[in-house]
Amino acid sequence: MAIFLTVLSVLAALVIGLAVGYIYRKNVQEKKIGRTEEYARNLLDDAQRRAEEKKKEKIIEAKEEVIRLKNELDREINSRRAEVQRSERRIAQREETLDKKADNLDARETTLERKQAELDRLTQEAQDYAVRQKSAAETAEQALRELEEKQRVELERVAKMTQEEAKDMIVQRIQKEAFHDAGVMVREIE
Repeated sequence: MAIFLTVLSVLAALVIGLAVGYIYRKNVQEKKIGRTEEYARNLLDDAQRRAEEKKKEKIIEAKEEVIRLKNELDREINSRRAEVQRSERRIAQREETLDKKADNLDARETTLERKQAELDRLTQEAQDYAVRQKSAAETAEQALRELEEKQRVELERVAKMTQEEAKDMIVQRIQKEAFHDAGVMVREIE
């Protein structure tokens, strides 16, 4: 029985040892886990604090970059605006020059049209005058033929006249007719 008690005591000591070891180990592990969790919390808090600081730094950097870019953009816009204004002034000057040239061309065209109308009128008057002159010449020529015929008939009738007298008479009549026709033509021309 003593062996049994010894075995039982050894067993009891083993169970107690195991239980104490298990509890000790569990406590050690829990402490270790607690320390690890606290370390992890500290790391996480530190990381969050650093992230917040980095975030603030990045926000400040981003704001500074935005301000720098805005200033640069404002300078660029002002520069382009000035260039656009210069271009607009040049265009306005060109338009003004072109308007003046167009006005001059319009004035020249009006003058040319007026002169062309005057030329057309004078050409028409000259043509009308030429037609009247031709008509007057034809009339005078017809009258001359008729007169010559009359004179020839008259000469035949008055054959008793000398040739020189007949010539003088014919010349006088032709001169009278010519003076008369010339007077008519002068009046028409006037």
